[in-house]
Amino acid sequence: MDSAFSLRASFSSWYSGLVITACSSPPQYLILDESCYTSADGGGLRFQCAPPLRQKADQEALWKALAEGKIQTIATDHCSFTLAQKAAGAADFAQTPCGMPGAEERPALIYHYGVNAGRLTEAQMCALLSENPARLYGLYPKKGVIAPGSDADLVIWDPDAAYVITKDMQQSAADYCPFEGTRIQGRASQVYVRGRLVAKDGAIVAEHAGAYVAASNGRRLPEWSETYVIQERKG
Repeated sequence: MDSAFSLRASFSSWYSGLVITACSSPPQYLILDESCYTSADGGGLRFQCAPPLRQKADQEALWKALAEGKIQTIATDHCSFTLAQKAAGAADFAQTPCGMPGAEERPALIYHYGVNAGRLTEAQMCALLSENPARLYGLYPKKGVIAPGSDADLVIWDPDAAYVITKDMQQSAADYCPFEGTRIQGRASQVYVRGRLVAKDGAIVAEHAGAYVAASNGRRLPEWSETYVIQERKG
């Protein structure tokens, strides 16, 4: 979900009787805008993705939809193209590989621009990043919740940590960061996978700790129909 227009199109489809399990928005559409394509350093190719970045007004529409439960997850792929690979489109932008890195910075960006900015609560952030995806893929309650019997996948969050995002702090193979120079407050200080410490203060301390988890029949989240339709018809 990248714009106010795509939101309206999705809602219209729902009203037409199509089954829409959930909506998702990648972080770049919440934070970056089309001005990135005309950056003074000529590095617009770094931001080429599909759909393309939109206007600032679209960002506010997406944040509002997140807060109201009309978008249920914040997710993205991770395209770790290098600058050399992106430069393939220097003469013809259509030859530029589409996509950007960003999965690594996602939680901190959503905390800073969502929670710190008053757009989301901490509980909403956790639902958007963890609980709702787990429910949709049929992984809940093994994943997506802190409860007896669930996997101890835990993040210890430091809300006061202040730092500047740079490519040098990335674990990704990409040699650039779309959010380079962004000042952030809040980050994961420790990450546990099934009770095992795997990352601390941005550094990996246990390699290859993950395990494949097969999805099963998920469930439709109620927010799409029950919350949105009631609000729209009353409005």
